[in-house]
Amino acid sequence: MEESNLPFFNPGPIKYNWDQEIKDIKLRYALSYIPATILMHLVYRNVESHGSWNVPKEGGFILAVNHQSYMDPIDIYYGMKGKRCMYFMSKEEFFHSPPVRAVFDFYHAFPVYRNTSDKESLDFAARVIKEGKVLTLFPQGTRNQDHSKPVDFKPGAALLAREAEADVLPVSLHLEQGKKFRPKLIIRYGELIPYEDLGFTKGSRKSKELRAASKMIEEKVQELWEMDTI
Repeated sequence: MEESNLPFFNPGPIKYNWDQEIKDIKLRYALSYIPATILMHLVYRNVESHGSWNVPKEGGFILAVNHQSYMDPIDIYYGMKGKRCMYFMSKEEFFHSPPVRAVFDFYHAFPVYRNTSDKESLDFAARVIKEGKVLTLFPQGTRNQDHSKPVDFKPGAALLAREAEADVLPVSLHLEQGKKFRPKLIIRYGELIPYEDLGFTKGSRKSKELRAASKMIEEKVQELWEMDTI
């Protein structure tokens, strides 16, 4: 694979235990909340969070959020006040750097090969949801670094919702545009989209249904994003 700016990057193959137990890491998250809060207030001049009451207290679901910065996972965790532990799908590049991988492993991120049919990763993600945990996805696949309206959602979130028959929680991260140093951030958690509303036919693999469900998720995130002007 291509070289990277990540520290101690090793382009060799990575190994991941896809058979590991799916579990909560409540203690890790609890211990992380105070340093996360300090970091949030160092990075942003102001943070608003709305709708965290929409986060289900139990059960598996997909949390679909637009992607704007490396801080996004911390933003989500902070905004929901540490209510739920999460698993994250992350591009496999990060797992080629031992120090970065150590952090990702600690917070239950797992690798995915983008733009490929990565069956191991997809099967693991479906198992996370079916076993009652939260799976956080960034359907854009890459960061929207100009902090503009979120667009171009890939079908991954809809695909996993179909495979796991999962509900989807849309979340918007709205960063102040044009301000690189200590911008304002607004986090909005929308209402849960029930699996039944995504329009999948039982047993169907129609690409038309997948595209429609992906568009619905994208539009729900956009609606949340457009509620704020910074």
